[in-house]
Amino acid sequence: MRAITTGLEPFEALAASEFSFTRRAWVDATPARVYELVSDVSAISRWSPNASNVTYDHNAGPSVGAWFSGRNRKDGREWTTRSQVV
Repeated sequence: MRAITTGLEPFEALAASEFSFTRRAWVDATPARVYELVSDVSAISRWSPNASNVTYDHNAGPSVGAWFSGRNRKDGREWTTRSQVV
């Protein structure tokens, strides 16, 4: 982590690269089926070891444009993300 100061108030900023990872897999399914699986963010813990408690916004669901929030944990740190299905 690095410390950043703005005026007289210091705070710690997290470098986004510390929270990224890549996974690759060959999947024997149609693109539509794969999209259906990975866009269902309520099941994200299947795909990400860091994500938990992911929920869509009220009246949103697994479709393009839907917003959702999720809790993440890594190396003793926790944070919440806001994301959108694209």
